Amino acid sequence: MTRVLVTGGTGVLGQRIAQQLRARHATVVTLSRRAPAAPTPGLEWVPGDLITGAGLDEALCGVQAVVHAATSQRAREDVQMTQRLLDAAVRAKVEHLLYVSIVGIDHLSYFDYYAAKLEGERRVAASGVPYSVQRATQFHDFVAYLLGRMNRFPVLTLPRRIRLQPVDPDAVAARIAYATLNGVAGRLPDLAGPEAQSLETLAHAWLRAMGQRKRTWSVPMPLPIFRAMAVGDLAPAHAVRIGPSWEAWLAATVAGPGRAAADGAFP
Repeated sequence: MTRVLVTGGTGVLGQRIAQQLRARHATVVTLSRRAPAAPTPGLEWVPGDLITGAGLDEALCGVQAVVHAATSQRAREDVQMTQRLLDAAVRAKVEHLLYVSIVGIDHLSYFDYYAAKLEGERRVAASGVPYSVQRATQFHDFVAYLLGRMNRFPVLTLPRRIRLQPVDPDAVAARIAYATLNGVAGRLPDLAGPEAQSLETLAHAWLRAMGQRKRTWSVPMPLPIFRAMAVGDLAPAHAVRIGPSWEAWLAATVAGPGRAAADGAFP
């Protein structure tokens, strides 16, 4: 039975990857600085700190594969975390490391976070650890979170000229779990949702699902993240299209039991 370490195992994607790996009969170990409040049946927890490197050698003992789904919004810290993990993976002779990345970062390297993910890819490729890289577009959860954060005024004000192709994290997790256990593949095909849409169209569907009657207003916004989204290739024609559409996800999640999370409570 393959033993797999998942970093970021409590995050939106990481916990789903762990579940998918378990469904494929892998032994799953999640790395965290603190023990989980409630243990999850079938999952092992090991202490470790990707920032300092503490505990990584012990965590990787007996591990054949690693999924690196942990991330930091601090660009330098994100790269350091990846390098610490790679150094430990080399010492442990890990057979396969899968690095989770983002579609379009080649064209967005002036934005620190995307530059960090691209540098992470480079370091993975140069590490000597057998690897795969899986890029995906923004998750449905992230778009719902973003809209929730902007939904603070009588008119929903949106950054202009943004086109996204959001994807269901469950569908991405299933692909990553399969790829992790299927062997080293280098750069895997990019993953995206079924349809590219403007942020305005996504917002109108979200408002309907939330039961809100509100106007939208699109304006230029100078924040770096919105500039990056406006000029980057975040809705790629070449990507493999997977998972339910934005509207189907909204019907199942926002308009259903998960409605409170879509108001901005996602991690």
